[in-house]
Amino acid sequence: MHCVYGFCDGNACAAVDEYRRCFPDRRIPTRGVFSRIHQTLRETGCLPSVAVLSETEVVPLINTRKNILEMVQRSPRLSARRIASRIGVSCMQVWRTLHEEDLHPYHDHRVQHLEPGDPAQRMDLCHWKAAHPGLLTHCRRAGLLIKYPLVTGRFKLF
Repeated sequence: MHCVYGFCDGNACAAVDEYRRCFPDRRIPTRGVFSRIHQTLRETGCLPSVAVLSETEVVPLINTRKNILEMVQRSPRLSARRIASRIGVSCMQVWRTLHEEDLHPYHDHRVQHLEPGDPAQRMDLCHWKAAHPGLLTHCRRAGLLIKYPLVTGRFKLF
């Protein structure tokens, strides 16, 4: 690629056309690729190898993962967006890291009023809990959670 760039006297657009003409069956790089290759060669004197780049990226990912988990431990109420902005990574990287560690962030939503029917459903829950005293403790120990127990009265074990 760099030879084609030199053959075209440093004209990246002409290098793309010449590369397309010489190698019609290959994927055609953009003009920015030719410019970056030339710039890297001028600055460092060599082309970076793919293997070297992948090895150098592993350490920052490990440090990023560690930083995300430490930040969640220090302040678990922080949003994924805030963690991402403080560490300097994308929100998706934070979400992936949290989900790989089985951490599922959520925000508390405070309810200012009761809906019609809520008191009756809460009473039903209290009666059900009194009838099954050890079940909730067993579910917590087994890692099962009950979803929506106080608001809707519908139970979902997962």
